Amino acid sequence: MDDVEAWFDRVPQDQRAALLTLREQIRALVPEATEKISYGVPTFVLNGSLVALNASKSGLSLITMRPDLLSDLTEQQLEGVKWSGSTLRFTPAKPLPDALVRTVIEARVEQNRGRA
Repeated sequence: MDDVEAWFDRVPQDQRAALLTLREQIRALVPEATEKISYGVPTFVLNGSLVALNASKSGLSLITMRPDLLSDLTEQQLEGVKWSGSTLRFTPAKPLPDALVRTVIEARVEQNRGRA
């Protein structure tokens, strides 16, 4: 967990605030998940990796670990959201919709429980 906190400490303040809000949403949806640094980014784990968070100069990301998950969502669910492969992209000014975060997290939990 200390490594996760250190990672967040290195993120610029505006990005950090947006990512911490998303982190709290994920924690509320999956309180039994743990966090670790995997491939250099904070990753939620429950029966394997669930999702990861990332920050870069170009913006923020929620990495779903499963490209098929996003391609299976409807246009309505992804309306106004930039995404490619397994990654949802957002900015501090335009965070991911709560309903989309819930849908992604619930789907990932189900996928991982199916593997366990």
